[in-house]
Amino acid sequence: GLTGYSAQLYSITMNPTASGLARAIECPASVVLPQASDWSEAAERGIICHKYLERVIGGMSPEDALTSVPDEHRSWCANINIAHILWGLL
Repeated sequence: GLTGYSAQLYSITMNPTASGLARAIECPASVVLPQASDWSEAAERGIICHKYLERVIGGMSPEDALTSVPDEHRSWCANINIAHILWGLL
């Protein structure tokens, strides 16, 4: 087991995120082995920005998607160059 460690700090990721895809390709074990993670303000901002982008890519307008973003992270999301990101996906 994980004696002496908080179980909340470990997770098993069966589906890599877009940002972890290159690591998963180089090291397939990283997708199935437990991973330690630290929570930080930057991590929280990244998760919120990803959720914002998922809404926009799913068809919601950027303005509407911003309404679900907490105030303290709204400027980060508002400054994302969505056209540049979507152009890279096409």
